[in-house]
Amino acid sequence: VRGVACAKIVEMVVEAGFKPEDLAAAARIDLRSSREPDKRIPYAHLMALYREASRLLDDNAFGVHLAERSSPGMFDVVGYAAQHSSTMGDAFDRVSRYYRIWTDGSLYRLQEDGPRVHLIYEYRISVNPNDARHECENSLATLICLGRNLIGIDWLPLEVKFQHDPPADTSEHERVFKAPLRFSRPSNELV
Repeated sequence: VRGVACAKIVEMVVEAGFKPEDLAAAARIDLRSSREPDKRIPYAHLMALYREASRLLDDNAFGVHLAERSSPGMFDVVGYAAQHSSTMGDAFDRVSRYYRIWTDGSLYRLQEDGPRVHLIYEYRISVNPNDARHECENSLATLICLGRNLIGIDWLPLEVKFQHDPPADTSEHERVFKAPLRFSRPSNELV
């Protein structure tokens, strides 16, 4: 994944009063990569950064909270392609198509099922879904938050599915997604 994916995590941790070194040492990552646009890091390091940030901030919904701070510019050409789409369907199609510019560790895939569309988020590397929880929740919540900002309405998915087990408290997830949440499912997806 592009190292700049770390920047938003580091920024949130620093704003909470921690030093970047606290986060970097625990996640065993060199944060210089977060400032180098073309630098790539192993996907497992990004997931470790999410987990460590959640632990440092004592935030059970870290990925969801981080998504609320997202902007299209954070994702460079992928974000701008989505932002300049004429419909949400076009935006999701562009994200699915261009996301590999951002990472080769995961992908978005659109699947039509009659009148429903499933935007599936899957890993291209072997991961334990529970270890990827904050990263996965961020990836799906970011689409919801950015989508709402781009179209200017409180867009609601029909349901949200996660492969990981449910966290102890899902109130923040319910507040942000505003849709039925399903955990321990075969795939991660927005319906």
